[in-house]
Amino acid sequence: MSTSEVERPAQRSLGILGVTFATVAWGLVPLVLKEVEMPTMAFASYRLWVRVVIYGVALLVTGRRPPWRTIRVCALGGVFFAADVSLSFNAFRLTTVANATIIGALAPVFIAIGASRWFGERFSTRDVLFMFASLVGVVLVALGSAGSPERSLAGDLCAAAGTISWTSYWLYSKRVRKSVATLDYLSTVMLVAAICVTAVIAVKEGLTATEHDAEGAIEAG
Repeated sequence: MSTSEVERPAQRSLGILGVTFATVAWGLVPLVLKEVEMPTMAFASYRLWVRVVIYGVALLVTGRRPPWRTIRVCALGGVFFAADVSLSFNAFRLTTVANATIIGALAPVFIAIGASRWFGERFSTRDVLFMFASLVGVVLVALGSAGSPERSLAGDLCAAAGTISWTSYWLYSKRVRKSVATLDYLSTVMLVAAICVTAVIAVKEGLTATEHDAEGAIEAG
């Protein structure tokens, strides 16, 4: 048995472990958001900048310095990640946790379809049946919560858009990771995402301030 054949199962196990940890951590986000009074986008920005610091320390410790070419290639992943965080966090605040979570759970279905199309990955008939069951489950939950006072169409739409952005992030990441080291990629993604979310907050605050100034001028006149 060759070395690559021995390493492949170990790498697969590590990949599954990493995805499991990320899923559990992400599953705690809606519960935290429901309890925290901080504005949604500010909370998202704070979390992203904390990650920027963590990855920055990791780069210093390892002595790595991603070249400009790598940053350029990875930047789009940061844009996708920023969109996903912003949309998902707003979905958790606007609609029910059940709706936002279950709609977001469709992401693996779209990721599998994209991976099959762009990377040649295959899935079995059983996988197709599970995908179909997921779609049916989302429809049933959406219909069942139609009369709930906590349910919001805007929140459901944010969750759906977040699913698309998360799918885009995963597929783009898979393509880029063929030529870019993990630490370089994630460091760039977090930095670009933090800048994007912070820029959105700044623009929103500027528009709000302008609107208040206009209202004050009208009242004064």
